[in-house]
This record gives sequence, structure tokens and C-alpha cells, in this order.
Amino acid sequence: MKLSIVIVNWNSKDQTRDCLDSLRAHCSNLKLQIIVVDGGSFDGCDQMIANDYPEVEFTQSEKNIGFGKSNNLGAEKATGEALLLLNPDTEVEPNSLQTLLAELEKQPQAGILGPLLLNSDGTRQEGSVHAFPTPLNQALDSDYLKHRLPKSSLWKTYKAFKTDSTTEVDAVGGACMLMWRSTFESVGGFTLDYFMYAEDLDLCKKVSVAGFRNYHAPQARVFHHAGCSSEKQFNKFSAVLIPTSMSIYMRLNHGLNAAIRYRVFICLSASFRTLAIGSVYALSSQSKRSRLIASLKRWTAVLSWSFGGQRWIREYT
Repeated sequence: MKLSIVIVNWNSKDQTRDCLDSLRAHCSNLKLQIIVVDGGSFDGCDQMIANDYPEVEFTQSEKNIGFGKSNNLGAEKATGEALLLLNPDTEVEPNSLQTLLAELEKQPQAGILGPLLLNSDGTRQEGSVHAFPTPLNQALDSDYLKHRLPKSSLWKTYKAFKTDSTTEVDAVGGACMLMWRSTFESVGGFTLDYFMYAEDLDLCKKVSVAGFRNYHAPQARVFHHAGCSSEKQFNKFSAVLIPTSMSIYMRLNHGLNAAIRYRVFICLSASFRTLAIGSVYALSSQSKRSRLIASLKRWTAVLSWSFGGQRWIREYT
């Protein structure tokens, strides 16, 4: 079976190199078509691939069209029966893709399969599995609540993280998503309304609505060195774009009223978090204050967004 892999590069040439090296090292027994799309960063990725990876197909977008559209651009060139959407800041482990492919073939009504994503230090990445977003679970989303209430239906991750076998889930992490190419095409690929963030959840939702099932396969493990391509962007951009994209998700999948409820809930959540962080800051040591300041800036930006501020983000979406 031929596998087409689409990798979207945006100012992440070095990470793309590491990703391609891991594919070379651990997938030599697979019939691969690898497509790298540069999303308008012009960071020299084209020359690197021409010099060092002649087997890789390269596509250049003339401007930054966003994550989903760039993946769609790459998928148009895919010829494999199976399609893997892979972040540039990932590295596959031995037999990880082979295991995912085997699971794709055996699972009934297979939609999108995702591996266990690992942080750089080898610990489990919580973003391997997601519940479909709702206004409530997004407003309450926090590491503290997830650790205190791991079995809550708000998160829908407990079962997947407590087993070593493939488990049906709402959605998998967007860093590594395997599906039949026909499935991707049948739902129209990524929805074009998004620039970045939430488009992977939207794709999982579309696949589920179409009657397929999404699975988490922890037998397959992939390192996800998160943040490599976005860390160079201004923090406020990411902080505001996340709720902007999630608001689009609510409107498209649950209607305008859900999008309004989401904005209200996020306003309340951001207000509480801003006050809580401010209170903790006064009692914190100097070493912790820099991290608290970053969190305070993030939630202040989100709070401003919830009141209709940060309108400059519309230029990019």
C-alpha cells in the first residue's frame, strides 16, 4: 500500500529536516510519497530538499495561506491510498507508521487515526486526544481541572490514556493524522474558514459526521516537539487566534448561538484567570513571576478579544 505524507513547513526548516531524517531511518520498508509544502515562509526549505532529499516533492505557496489550506494544497498531489498529515516538528519512532497503517486497515469504518504523541522528554502529550469542543469544555479547559477530574466527560481522554490498545475517540491530535485519502477527499479536506488552530478538530468532526470513526492508537508513538514553527510569532497573535478559530468551529458545527455562548464563557473564564493570576503573582517568588506575566498577558489578550478587541487578527483570517 502506498502512503502519501504531507508536511507543511513554515519557518521550520531545521525541524522539517529532522522529520524527514526520521522517515528515512524508520520507514524504508514502506512505499512512500512525501510532499512538503512551504506556507509562504521562504526559509530555504526548497533548496534543502533539492540538495538533500531528491525523493521529496516540494510545493511553494506564494503567501502564508494557513495550515489547513497548505495541507489541502499538498493533498491535491497525493496519489497514495492512505494519507498522513504530519507536522514538521515531529519525529517518528521505529514501526510507528507501520503500526498506524495496520490499524487503519483493521478498524471498522476507520476515519482518522492518531498515535500517542510524546513531548521531547518522552512524556505523554495530553493533546494526543481531544473531546469535540463545546463552549463549556473550552471555558473550563485547564491542566488543573484535567488532573483533578480525569474521568470527566468534558475531556473524554481517560479511557484512551488508560489502555495500550486502539480506542475510539472524538478527535486526535493534529500533529499526526492518518486516514484513507478517499475519506479526506469525501469530506472536502480541511475547511477553508480557518487560518490556524481548530481546523484539525473540525476535520475530525466532519469525518465523524460522515459516519466514520476516529481512533487513538497508542501502540504507535511519535515525538511532537510542539511550538517550533509558531514560537517565532508574536505571542499575542497565537493567544487571540486560538479563540478566534474556536469561535469559527462553534459557529460552523453548533450554530451562531453556540458561538455567542462560547464568547461569553471565555469572557468569564479569562476574567477569573486574570484575577487569579494577579493574586498569585503578588505572593510568588521572583523566579515564577516571568511565567505568570506571560500567562497574564495571554488571558488579558483573550479577555480583550471576548469584548470585540484585537480586530487586527481579521487581517490574517
